[in-house]
Amino acid sequence: MQKFLIILITISLFGLTACESERLPQEQTSLRASVEDIKNSYMRTRLLTLVHRWLELVENPERTPEPFQEIIAEDILFNFSSGAIENFEDLSAWINGPASSVAYSKHELSEFRFEKISEAEYTLWVTMDWNGLLPNGKHMTAKTLHNWTVVDNPSDRFARIKTIKVEVLEPFIIVEG
Repeated sequence: MQKFLIILITISLFGLTACESERLPQEQTSLRASVEDIKNSYMRTRLLTLVHRWLELVENPERTPEPFQEIIAEDILFNFSSGAIENFEDLSAWINGPASSVAYSKHELSEFRFEKISEAEYTLWVTMDWNGLLPNGKHMTAKTLHNWTVVDNPSDRFARIKTIKVEVLEPFIIVEG
């Protein structure tokens, strides 16, 4: 009887071990998927934070160029309808020129997505519905698709914008009445 119990215990232990080893790869895969989901959620949040910071700076009627330095890369290329921006001086001129030609500016985001290009580089796309108020009191609207290349150093407060390409989906128009 003792031999029988020892055999049953041994079979049970080996059986349990076999079952556990069969489940382990599936659990590891599930765990890896969960870790990837967390990393993607973190990066999505970090990139959306960058977009919102950009908009906070652009939409501020008292905007100044200096705060933008925290969210742009050293080598930039922004293609806006008003022209190309290739450095901080160009960006400063845009902020103090075309960006300041409206009294009020508001963007609503939709259709945000992103892809990882490399370990520290991402591309993102976001559609923006824009509403603006001209100094003469007239309202304007437009819809644009932004494509950004972003570099990320997790030790920085924000990821940094390297390139921006803007495609106008619905033209800038004055809204009557």
